[in-house]
Amino acid sequence: MIKRLNRSRILECLQRGQPLSRVELAERTGISLPAVVKLVQEMQQEGLIVCVGEGPSSGGRRPMLFAYNSRVAYVVGVDVGATKISGGILDLEGNILATATIPTHSTDSSPSHVAQRVRSLVEQLLTDTGIDLAKVMGIGVGVPGIPDAEGNIGLAPGLHQDQSRVVDDARDGQAHNENPAGDDARGGRRQAEDGLADRDQAGGPQAERDTGVIPLGAYLRAELGRPVYMENDVNAFLRGEVWKGALQGVQHAVAVTIGTGIGVGLLVNGEVYRGARGSAGEIGYWLIGALGPIARSSGYGPLESFAAGPGIARRYVARLKAHRGSSAVLDLAGGDMHKITARLVAEGAMLGDSLALDVWRETAEMLGVALANLCCLMDPEVLVVGGGVSRAPRELLLDPVRRIIETLVPYPPKIVTSPLGDQAAILGAAALVLDSRRSSISYVTAGVEA
Repeated sequence: MIKRLNRSRILECLQRGQPLSRVELAERTGISLPAVVKLVQEMQQEGLIVCVGEGPSSGGRRPMLFAYNSRVAYVVGVDVGATKISGGILDLEGNILATATIPTHSTDSSPSHVAQRVRSLVEQLLTDTGIDLAKVMGIGVGVPGIPDAEGNIGLAPGLHQDQSRVVDDARDGQAHNENPAGDDARGGRRQAEDGLADRDQAGGPQAERDTGVIPLGAYLRAELGRPVYMENDVNAFLRGEVWKGALQGVQHAVAVTIGTGIGVGLLVNGEVYRGARGSAGEIGYWLIGALGPIARSSGYGPLESFAAGPGIARRYVARLKAHRGSSAVLDLAGGDMHKITARLVAEGAMLGDSLALDVWRETAEMLGVALANLCCLMDPEVLVVGGGVSRAPRELLLDPVRRIIETLVPYPPKIVTSPLGDQAAILGAAALVLDSRRSSISYVTAGVEA
């Protein structure tokens, strides 16, 4: 046990900084020099560390310098969204070697089929890079829901129906807080294929049919044979920003993503705060002002149904139907209301479409008040914003949101857009694997030991 702990200390020391000599490793770890010499030799033979050259001489022979071998193993990070699944394969320093993106749903929009598509994406990444699955330390997955310790996903309306269909339903007049993929729809899904249908009650389609729970973790572990670590997608986004993005070195922060839904990740004292059941940050379920009656949402919540992408498109179409006037947005959609998206509403607003401008003004005001309330509660140093809707022109969204926050919050945070974009959640999912494995002795025994 002591030997393994000493190996861990040496590896962590090399991971944190520049290459070091054996003497420097002994000084920084407190391990005796003879023990360091022996451990370095062992780990060099195992490929965990490599000799990268010689250091400056202090009067005698120039010392050999050693560095951590970031390619001794690899990690896969996957970001599962309501409309697309993105993934990447990374070395242990977080360098992305390859990425791929596929639609979340195909002709079959069942959650079971989504699990198969995640597996296919992982296999595609391995094929593209030529990396053997046995070299993968683990697979991290960010999901638009709440995963439990076994990798079963709850509270994930975006995975129960193709979101293009949800938007179509909204345009046909559904209430904004109604769940188009409700319990009846979930119960009618066909059983999964490729082994998912054979899972037991703790991780199988029976749970999916009865409760809406999706057993993604058990499926991926069984199909790929590698450790799987799961996290809410916004928490994965937050982890990515902490590791490589806008939140490096920050102790208190809020990360918000605005896309098909709206969610928040909370960083408290440098740690991701999940809450008692892993559902901290679900502000999409907030009821603000006149968003609707006090009623339990079975799908998307009131705030995200109003201010996320499908809600923006739905509200614009409803106004267009009521006014029956000219529309720059409808022209951009080729005259087809069913093709109107939040992006086209933004483009129309920049062309002066009055209905689009009204929709974006209301969206920015609602989000500004919601995020101001959140900042008053959490007192973050930084608020980082991501997701597809956040890419709207600054004058439509970020600038008015910033003005509202700076007006209402006693100590306003620094407000930035994500510098990592779509890679943030991929990096965060990979970071989840590395953080989880570093807490295990097996991490320092062999890079890919399960």
